[in-house]
Amino acid sequence: MSLIWGRATILDMPLLDITLAAADLPSQSAVIQAINAAYADYYIPLSLTDHAYQTIIERETVDLTRSVVAIFRGQVIGTCLLGVRDNRGWVGGVGVIPRYQGKGVARSMMKHLIESARQDGLTSLQLEVVEENNRARNLYESLGFDYTYRLHGLVASSNHLHLNGSGPTSCYEPDVASLIDEMQPLVRTHRPWQREESALRYVQQNAHGLALRHQEKDRLLSACVYQSDGYQVGFVDCVAANALSAVDLLASVVRQHPDARYSYLNVSDNDPFLPILQQVGFQPYIFQLEMLLNLNEDTP
Repeated sequence: MSLIWGRATILDMPLLDITLAAADLPSQSAVIQAINAAYADYYIPLSLTDHAYQTIIERETVDLTRSVVAIFRGQVIGTCLLGVRDNRGWVGGVGVIPRYQGKGVARSMMKHLIESARQDGLTSLQLEVVEENNRARNLYESLGFDYTYRLHGLVASSNHLHLNGSGPTSCYEPDVASLIDEMQPLVRTHRPWQREESALRYVQQNAHGLALRHQEKDRLLSACVYQSDGYQVGFVDCVAANALSAVDLLASVVRQHPDARYSYLNVSDNDPFLPILQQVGFQPYIFQLEMLLNLNEDTP
């Protein structure tokens, strides 16, 4: 059910003109327009289409009835999306269109979302923030969020990769849904929200899988799920039992897509795949920080 929660006091704006409402109340195009305006000059500019927005809603399990928008004189000027899995929440798409930034709009949306999440029984909220974005970091810190992981965004082109090594392996392309099941025992470190198993399940219909098995012992050594349009290969998740099998896996992907550009987002500091990627030539292009708020504690 769509709800208007009430007015908010925003610096330099008339009290009665600011409304905080559920994100499914305005039209989808109005919300997308606000997100695109807020992120037009961001560290990674964002320009969402209707399809891309809907993909985010479904992949990140966003509940629009519990997400927040700020409305000023009939216009959506701020957005704050809430994804929910079990009793955990994820906050994304926090943005305010430029002319209203720095006036407390984001803080008002976040405070409302945090309190609503607590009342709904969620135990935690997590989010990612670009490392260089000091304004957003300061906001989240002031609301009680703590840093948990540093996340790497990596890119590479095939002619800059240094891939050697081969072991007793055989490469094959399994059914992606079955591969995701088989990969889970090799997931030994934290996965960010966008790479949790439910997110993998969402993309499995439009993704490719590649796996390497030990020829004699018939066990999984390494595997990846990725998406490709022929020119770009975006890794969704990668796992490996050891460094050699990780390199062999990457070499197999490159053999299949020799002219592509490769990317892998939100690889945490403690992911054993990270040093392998760095070793073979992947370069960082952005760093994000994952932050967590325990809703069982009082918010400042």
